[in-house]
Amino acid sequence: MGRAATTIIHNSLAVAVGLLSFGCAANWHDNGKDFLNPYENGNLTKAATEATRSAKDGVEHDKVILNLEAGAILRAVNRIPESTAAFDAADALVGDYNQWPEVRFSEEIAAAVTTVRNTNYRGYLSDLVMLNVYRALNAMETGNSDAARTNLVRASFVQQDIATKYADALANAQQKLDAKGAQAKQKGDYDTNATMNQRLDGGQTVEEKLVGSSDLQDLRATKNYVNPFADYLQGIYFLSSGVDASDRERAAVAFKRVAGMMPNNPYVAQDVEEAERVANGAALAPITYVIFETGLPPYRDQIQIPLPLFILNNQAPSVVLYFPTIHSRDGYVSELTVSAGGGQYTSAIVADMDAIVKQEFRNQLPTIITRMIIGAATKAVIDAASKQAMKNQDATAQLAVSLGMLLYQAAFNQADLRTWRTLPKQFQVARVPTPSDRNLTLRLSDGSYAIPVQLPEGK
Repeated sequence: MGRAATTIIHNSLAVAVGLLSFGCAANWHDNGKDFLNPYENGNLTKAATEATRSAKDGVEHDKVILNLEAGAILRAVNRIPESTAAFDAADALVGDYNQWPEVRFSEEIAAAVTTVRNTNYRGYLSDLVMLNVYRALNAMETGNSDAARTNLVRASFVQQDIATKYADALANAQQKLDAKGAQAKQKGDYDTNATMNQRLDGGQTVEEKLVGSSDLQDLRATKNYVNPFADYLQGIYFLSSGVDASDRERAAVAFKRVAGMMPNNPYVAQDVEEAERVANGAALAPITYVIFETGLPPYRDQIQIPLPLFILNNQAPSVVLYFPTIHSRDGYVSELTVSAGGGQYTSAIVADMDAIVKQEFRNQLPTIITRMIIGAATKAVIDAASKQAMKNQDATAQLAVSLGMLLYQAAFNQADLRTWRTLPKQFQVARVPTPSDRNLTLRLSDGSYAIPVQLPEGK
């Protein structure tokens, strides 16, 4: 047996052994259910325990998302210092925001011979915004005004400076993938464009098929990545805790941005009026904000699509590739009613996380598709080369290589389903003039709870 053929067999067997041994450390795809299932079923204590364990023991490439999940769940059980620690760990792993997201894209491009599930998850743009928003909320709840300010400024930086850079980097990543495909075609390996433009049953392209199979029918790729809740929280903070005229002006600007995005929210219009009044020197009226997080965010699934890979030196038959889809979650409390001082106030949406997360997925879809096709084609070229190298070997050796490559392709053509699953579906707000008795009653629209709240002293 030749050295090349021996190496191929060893590599194939190494892949098979890796598949059997993988899972010693927690990873999001295999172990996420340990905390997601109890979280989604209301067993928050168990969810917090499992999420904390996974974040501590998880594989390196999933550490960011595991810490994001742990941070959100620990917030839900009021373990605020531990929640902040988990978010801080995620932030440290993301690293320098000015180097984001190029590192992640380059890693994904390099994943052609492995699986996108093993690339480093460094967060989506919506993750970075909410990471800093939640850290700001934690700081506000514990009275750490300086930390709240710092994280709100970071969230604003992500939404403005980094969002522009992100859109450019996404386009740059697509250009790199296109260049990689052109190079492969020139070498005579495979033709990415031929696969991309192949019409499926029903006459659809892969992208059209995925859009139709996801909850994306009403979305078109745009460069808008803004989360109104991040601006809204900034407005609340700088309105109530601003130290000078520039802070008060910052509050007015933030509320005006939200009003432009959420024109049907009556509370935001009141906030714009109040912020302008305070910016002009008036005293702040006593206000209570009730922030309501309801429902669960979109989840990713995968769909099988058979495609010809157009291997140029050896036309490959159709292979089944797994592409990601995204779907909304139903079954959530639609609103909250606040009773205070003889009046009733119904919560209104200030940020639709469903729309934000799905828009980002839609924007990434062309890059995701190209990357998956290049990865599958690269693996098919390796498969064809291994068969060519083994054609003069005995049947047992050929079977070993075929089995190894079958396991290799089946395992590594899976879609990346990682997405922050413990965010809410919506952020809603009710803005209430603080009652003199400082008593509120919160009622869910499904009639399941009436929750009395005694407000602490404060503005």
